[in-house]
Amino acid sequence: MQKTVQPKARGLTLAQKDAITGYIFIAPAVFGLLVFMLYPIIASFVISTFDWNVLTSPKFNGINNYFELFTDRVFFISLTNTLKWVVFYVPLSILVSFIMALAMDMPVRGISFFRTVFYIPVVTPIICVALLFTWIYNKEFGILNHIIYSLGGKPVGWLTESNLAIFSIALMSIWKWAGYNMLIMLAGLQGIPDT
Repeated sequence: MQKTVQPKARGLTLAQKDAITGYIFIAPAVFGLLVFMLYPIIASFVISTFDWNVLTSPKFNGINNYFELFTDRVFFISLTNTLKWVVFYVPLSILVSFIMALAMDMPVRGISFFRTVFYIPVVTPIICVALLFTWIYNKEFGILNHIIYSLGGKPVGWLTESNLAIFSIALMSIWKWAGYNMLIMLAGLQGIPDT
């Protein structure tokens, strides 16, 4: 009885070639993640343990900077403003975008025109949006205060009053980015089968 001799494999198997191809494709993303995300996070933490002035050499300070941070009044003001932003902006942005996506999912004639109109703020440069809303919110001659004044109210400092400024800027951001979020949600809605 003769033994069958298995030929020696030359080169790489198909599975190995596929694995190498996969690693090559994800290499740029992994490189970007390491260089632009992980390294800056680690470097920021290391730098935060030093007392570092640009004009002097760094002096190791340990976690004393963090103790100073939690006793700083300005830090808590900025933390409060961030929480206000998140609580106001995120739910309202999702709600407005979802309502727009539902409206744009209706089978109405000419709906693509409205989709384009709602997307225009997204592609508008931020400087133009900022100038537009500075004019809208202006206390002396802004259109919003003009409407309030014509209804018998007093002008409001939308950007000058500290309790209103963050909400005014959040409304501007919602207007700017609602079209983008609408498009994402619209794609999701259109992916739902009609059964």
